[in-house]
Amino acid sequence: MIGGNLVAGRGPVKPGRARMAMDPEELLPRKKAPEIVLGEDLSTHSEHELTARIAALEAEIARAREAIAARRLTRSAADSVFRKG
Repeated sequence: MIGGNLVAGRGPVKPGRARMAMDPEELLPRKKAPEIVLGEDLSTHSEHELTARIAALEAEIARAREAIAARRLTRSAADSVFRKG
């Protein structure tokens, strides 16, 4: 279209309506703020909040230990398959 309003490869644009490019990051799910920030000032937290914080950290430690155990099992299985004898 010569002399018309065109957006490259997207066809005509109606007068008064510009097309805006979409930022791909807008399509990604938004990350929520972490509940626990390491090194955070603890003086502002109540006893109940600190107890909940400890429970959450202990649960995360247990989860990390389980992941380590799984990695060790995977490595052990791989070592037994590829071990040269």
